Amino acid sequence: MTLYIEYVILDNLVVDYMLFKLISITTKFKLYKKNLFFACLIGVLSAVFLPYVLKYNYLSVIYRLLSACLMVLVLTKYKSFRLYFFNLGLLLVYTFLFGGMFMFMLTLLKIKYTISGAILYDLEIPISVFLIIVLIGGWLLKKIIYKLSNQIKFNNLTCSIKLVDNNVETEGVGLMDSGNLICHNGHAVNIISSDMFFRLYKDYSVNKFLFRNIDKSKLKDASYIDIESLEKSSKYLMFRIDKFVCDGRVFENTYVAVTLKNFKNFDCIVNSKLLGGGAWNLI
Repeated sequence: MTLYIEYVILDNLVVDYMLFKLISITTKFKLYKKNLFFACLIGVLSAVFLPYVLKYNYLSVIYRLLSACLMVLVLTKYKSFRLYFFNLGLLLVYTFLFGGMFMFMLTLLKIKYTISGAILYDLEIPISVFLIIVLIGGWLLKKIIYKLSNQIKFNNLTCSIKLVDNNVETEGVGLMDSGNLICHNGHAVNIISSDMFFRLYKDYSVNKFLFRNIDKSKLKDASYIDIESLEKSSKYLMFRIDKFVCDGRVFENTYVAVTLKNFKNFDCIVNSKLLGGGAWNLI
């Protein structure tokens, strides 16, 4: 069988990348790109020059062991010899496993192969192409599952809300957050975005809002309060509205505080006291 150098390089790059990533996941160390690059480079170079030492049995074994030792050495900074030899052992174990997987793939695809110090196969494209497809497919599947999982969690924590004041109303999405325990004189305070505020009060100036120069006389029981946990700026405009509706449940004369930022995918952080949780009072 003809041995193509580009096949050797691509196959070893892909397999070495998978091996080193698997080792880093197993031992939970941070794998830097620079270390990964040099480890893969050593793996590729050792594979390229391997045919020159294959005819010497003992020398080829020593050559491979030294290559493995060097690859593991540059993989990360070690605090102990124990971790180094553990990673070296993992590399040898995973290499055998990948070799078996490689042979299984070749057999499954009915590709002729021989083992002569290395796995040689008869195929017009590198077998690593299939591994790359598997890697990309796995990565995409992980992203999709992660996104769907987050979306399900988000949907379980959201509710439809409506703010009503002076016969004007606006609707949005509320996030039921157990972390919002803010109260004023025993009343729950919901945090709304500035965008929702301006939808409810279209006559107010953005500049006056930003510089805290709003005419508070037009708002019920309006004042500025300190909420340190939300943003660097600690002052928030708080006032009372006629109605706060959460999933059909109506709460009258409810307090809201306006944050300068706009939330992503929702408009309001609903106070947990409305959901039956505890609360702490603002002083």
